[in-house]
Amino acid sequence: MPHTRIFCLISLLLTFIAISGLYAQNITIAFAVMENSSREPRYDYLEGIISGILLHDLSMSQEIGIVERGQLSRVLAEQELQLSDLAISGTSAGNNAVRIGKILGAKFLLSGMYSVLGTDVSITVQIIDVQTAKLIPFTQRGMNENTIHALSQQIIRQLTGKNLELVSESGTRSILSLRDEKPGSIQLYCGLQKAEIFLDNEFAGYTNGDPYTPVKLENLRPGQHTIRVHLAGFGEIRMPEVVFADWERVVTVVPGGQHAVRSDARMGWAAVDMVRILVDGNLRLEFKDRVATAQKNHPLLFTDRNGIENKGTLSVEVSVEKGQTRVIFKFTVSGKTETRTVTCMRGEEETLSFKNGLLEFRIKVVYNEHLQCVVDYEVTRADIIEDEVLK
Repeated sequence: MPHTRIFCLISLLLTFIAISGLYAQNITIAFAVMENSSREPRYDYLEGIISGILLHDLSMSQEIGIVERGQLSRVLAEQELQLSDLAISGTSAGNNAVRIGKILGAKFLLSGMYSVLGTDVSITVQIIDVQTAKLIPFTQRGMNENTIHALSQQIIRQLTGKNLELVSESGTRSILSLRDEKPGSIQLYCGLQKAEIFLDNEFAGYTNGDPYTPVKLENLRPGQHTIRVHLAGFGEIRMPEVVFADWERVVTVVPGGQHAVRSDARMGWAAVDMVRILVDGNLRLEFKDRVATAQKNHPLLFTDRNGIENKGTLSVEVSVEKGQTRVIFKFTVSGKTETRTVTCMRGEEETLSFKNGLLEFRIKVVYNEHLQCVVDYEVTRADIIEDEVLK
C-alpha cells in the first residue's frame, strides 16, 4: 500500500512537470525592436540599455522562452523586411509581426519605443499575439533601471499569471547618461545687414551683412535648435503652399559639434520669382548666308499648391530663311503635347502670350535689319501671384 501511494505521487509529479514544460514552451517571445521616438541621436544609447534589461528580465521567467535575434534576422532577410518594419510607429507593424511570428514559431512578438521627457524616460512596449493579432500595450515612466524592471513585471504577469519580483534597491541607478552633453555651436552665414537672429524663438543678435563671416551661436545643448532670420521685406517661400515667411531652419546639434548653415533669405519679389519662373531663356542668331537654325530644350518641373508633382518638357526651335524667322514652341504638360508657332519678317517684332492650365507662356521675337534674330521666352506658374503672396 505505501508503495502504491509513492508510485501515485511520483506519477502525479511527473505529469505536473511534463505539463509545465509544455506550457513553458507555448510562451515564446521574439523581441523585435526598441526605437527612439524622440528622434534625438543623443538618446540612441538608451535602446541598448532598455532592450538588454527587458530581455534579461523576461529570461528570468521559466515560463517564457526568447527567440534568438539571429533567427529573427534570418527570417526578416528572407521576407525582405527590416527591423523598422516591426516598429510600433510602422503602418504595417501588426501584419508584419503576425507573419514573422508564425514563421519563427513564436507566440508573441514584442516591439517598443521610448522618449525622454525632462529627466524621465517614457517606455511603451507592445506585445502582439501572433495567433489572434491582438495588441497588448504596456507603459512605464521613470529614470532608473527599476522603471524597466516594473515594465517587465507587468509583461510577465500578463503572459504567465505569475508575479516575479524584479524591482530592487540595486535598480535605482539612473539610465539617463550625461556623458554626451558637451555643448555644440552653429555658425550662421547671412548677407543681410542688421537682420534679427532668433534662436529657439528668442532674440540672439543681428547679422553682420558679410556673407563670408559667420555669426557664431555657441554653448548650445545637443539636440534640435531652430534658427530664424527676420528683416522686413526679406524671407523665403515655403512650399508647396507658397507662403512668404522669415527664413528658418532646424539644426540638430551633436555633442561638441560645430555646424554651419547659410541663410538665403531674399527680397520678397526675388523669393517669389525663384518659384514662380520655371523657364527664362533666349536664343540669338547671327548669320551671313541668311539661313540658320537653333534649338533649346527645357524641363518643366514643379509641385503645385496642393502638393501634386507636375512634369513636362519645353522645346524651342528657331529657323531663319529668306528674310523670315519661324519659332516653333512645343511643350508637353500632364502628358498632353501642344505646339505654337510664331513668324516674324525682317525688321519686325512679334509677341505671343497664352495660358495652359497652371502655366503661362510668353514669347518675343525680334528680327532686325542687321540679320540678327533674338528670341526671348518665359514660362511661369499661373497659380502664383506676387501681390497675393507678399500681402
